Amino acid sequence: MIYLCNSSSKTMYSDPRIKEIPEPLTEAQFIDIIYKNKVKSAIGHKPIADCVSRIIGKQIQVNRMRLSLGYDDLILLVSIPGRLPENPEFVNTEKIEYRLIRVEKQSAVDVLKSEEIIKELTMEA
Repeated sequence: MIYLCNSSSKTMYSDPRIKEIPEPLTEAQFIDIIYKNKVKSAIGHKPIADCVSRIIGKQIQVNRMRLSLGYDDLILLVSIPGRLPENPEFVNTEKIEYRLIRVEKQSAVDVLKSEEIIKELTMEA
């Protein structure tokens, strides 16, 4: 499933060893993905949903939900740096950032490296 989100957090993942792999998107790519794929809104704030709706020309529903993402899921992330202004109709759309985030399970090499760092950090000097 592809989830349209305005933020991401480790609490959204079903496995604590999931790693995020973000890829920047252009606005055109972002819009294209929404129109050509089944995307489920997980945007929890109406002003952000309204702003995205204006950008893409398609109504995005507010859908505050708890996600438990697995390895087949993708996040289509739209982020507005800083605080959303009081009147979001005037958000400078040039500052909006778009990303596709895919998730992978950490490889055995990733896990071993983390274990080595933890061991080094917990050793007595």
